[in-house]
Amino acid sequence: MASKCTRCAVSCCYRRDKSRGNRDWVIDDHDITVEFYFRNFADLEKMRADPDFRALQASEGPYVNLVHTIATLGWVEKYLDGGKVVNIKDGKSAYPTWAELQDLSAEVSTQ
Repeated sequence: MASKCTRCAVSCCYRRDKSRGNRDWVIDDHDITVEFYFRNFADLEKMRADPDFRALQASEGPYVNLVHTIATLGWVEKYLDGGKVVNIKDGKSAYPTWAELQDLSAEVSTQ
C-alpha cells in the first residue's frame, strides 16, 4: 500500500502551468491517493472480505466521501531487478499483451 497527498499549492502550480503551456491536462483535485498492489483479482477480493479491512473502511465513514471515490486499475511491469534484466524472453516482454491485460471478462465472470 502507498499513499500520496495532493496539496493545493501543487495543484495551483499545475493549473498555472497548464494555462501558460496551453496543455489539456486535467488535474484531479483530491486530498489523498491510496494505492494497493495485488498480484491478481482473487487477492483483491480476499482483502475486501477481510474483517479488519471492513472495520477500517467503516471507521473511515465520517471522513471519506464514497460518492466521489474513484478506483483505478492498472499493473506494474518489472524489467530490472537488482541490476539484472528480468521478464524478457527472446528479446520480448514476457508479460501478456495489452489486449490480454485489458480483457477482464474472465476475472469478472468468476467473482
